[in-house]
Amino acid sequence: MSYVSLLRQRPVLVLWLAETLSVFGDRFFTLALAWTAWQRSGAVAMGLVVVVESVPHLLIGVFGRKLVARFASFRALAAVEAVQVVIVGATGTALDRAGAHCTRITVPLDYSRPTGPTTRIALSRLPASDRAHRIGTLVLNHGGPAEPTLGMPLETRAYMGKVAARYDLVGIDPRFVGRSTQIDCGWPTGIWIRSAGTGRAAFDRQVAFQRELAAGCVRRHGDVLPYCRT
Repeated sequence: MSYVSLLRQRPVLVLWLAETLSVFGDRFFTLALAWTAWQRSGAVAMGLVVVVESVPHLLIGVFGRKLVARFASFRALAAVEAVQVVIVGATGTALDRAGAHCTRITVPLDYSRPTGPTTRIALSRLPASDRAHRIGTLVLNHGGPAEPTLGMPLETRAYMGKVAARYDLVGIDPRFVGRSTQIDCGWPTGIWIRSAGTGRAAFDRQVAFQRELAAGCVRRHGDVLPYCRT
């Protein structure tokens, strides 16, 4: 099947357009961050931002395929989990150094039943440094699904520039994500987003796979699934 004929399939075209928009957004963010670094610290800082932002892409592009081909899926998944642990630890350290306040709050699992079962949500707050001219609070969320946002105040402050001094910046790990109360559905895969392929047989296999993932969550955490939302 040619590339053009593949794009004629509406689901593939929508996915491709969404990914293209996402890539443009990432590049725009990088340009904005580099521009901010140049305005505040000069050309050297701008160059450093561009170089550091490019390193993960270069490493993945050069070594990613070889690593996937060499290691079994469970080993690769274990490596990803180890990297995530390091990232979470680094985020906490960076928040501490920036003077952020971090906590977990207990909230109702179902807000229509305030005295019923509860869950815990992880929050970070980077206080406004210009308290005399403080405007208010910005609550941040990367989106997702399932995207931790505890460290987002740090990057947001960087590209907001002087305006950031007038706001308290609050990051939040949504329900059952990151440092909030977690759930484990026992999935045999590290990600649920997979291609359905180009044929009916591949599509049917993917439907069966997704159905089993959902069933695993129902078996383990059916009581809280209706509340797995931001």
